Amino acid sequence: MQTLATTARYSDADVFIESVHNCRAAYVVSGRGDFQARLALARIDDLHLGLITETLARRAVLSFPPDRLFFRLVAAQDRPKLRDGIEDQPGTVSVGPGTAGVEDVTEGPAISRSLSLPMATVLARAEVMFDEPPPFLFSRTTPLRPPPALLATLTAMHRNLIRMAIAWPRTSLPHHRVAAMNAALWNLLTELLVTDAPVRQTRYMRRGQAAMRTVVDYIRAHEDRPITLTELCMVAGYSAKGLETLFLRCVGETPNRYLRRWRLWRAREALSAADPATATVSEIAVACGFWELGRFAGRYRRLFGESPSRTLMRVPRSPADLSRRPSAKTA
Repeated sequence: MQTLATTARYSDADVFIESVHNCRAAYVVSGRGDFQARLALARIDDLHLGLITETLARRAVLSFPPDRLFFRLVAAQDRPKLRDGIEDQPGTVSVGPGTAGVEDVTEGPAISRSLSLPMATVLARAEVMFDEPPPFLFSRTTPLRPPPALLATLTAMHRNLIRMAIAWPRTSLPHHRVAAMNAALWNLLTELLVTDAPVRQTRYMRRGQAAMRTVVDYIRAHEDRPITLTELCMVAGYSAKGLETLFLRCVGETPNRYLRRWRLWRAREALSAADPATATVSEIAVACGFWELGRFAGRYRRLFGESPSRTLMRVPRSPADLSRRPSAKTA
């Protein structure tokens, strides 16, 4: 059995986000005050666990490896977060494969608990438990609501496994005890998948979530051309007022503002990945749906705290550059 673990506290958002494994992130701190975060990570064979606490509100666009299945634990006392405009519900477990471009938003101090396993390993076990793998294993928006006692036990097991892995280099903890706790965790996950079903939602909630997903997917699929509010209303099947109300409830901003901010994020990704010897700010701005370059530069600076040309010219160029901490102002 192979174990690897680390724990650290951070006062710099850049260093913090570069330390998270199994994830690439573009990260903007939106809250005011001193940034503080604590990160505890553990790997026990193929099992990866993470426990993160943050003190300030922030927005992030996250990308996870697609060959792993992720379990996101939301305890009853946790503050709500938004994932792609859908609120994490306290007392639930969200299950789904790793995906790219997940928008994760907090509105204050937050805690994140996650564990992941290779998809092939989970599917092999699912073949024993089910006639066919349950569809919620492949949906990143479907939460499960286990019995409170099961979730509490699962959360405690998650915490204890991380602590055990961190303590391993400094103690004489028997190796078989780690294996036993790992097996116990598998038993809890099995019970979770066998005994639970997706959280029941009202017709209103289902319609709103489906509309949000449709609009967000449409925005991402047509990022290089103008999109009007009327067009988004037709896609969602909502009136202008209804769509605005839906967006304000789900992501805290209007559809047009969401569209603009998403394109600014895409521009930042493209600028950070481009070769400054062959690419220009103007070309990248137009490719991301901005045609008034003066307004683009101003909005970019307000959101990220630097000019587009500075992002393009920054060296060294690596995925970690996407996590530079910008101003707390918004676009």
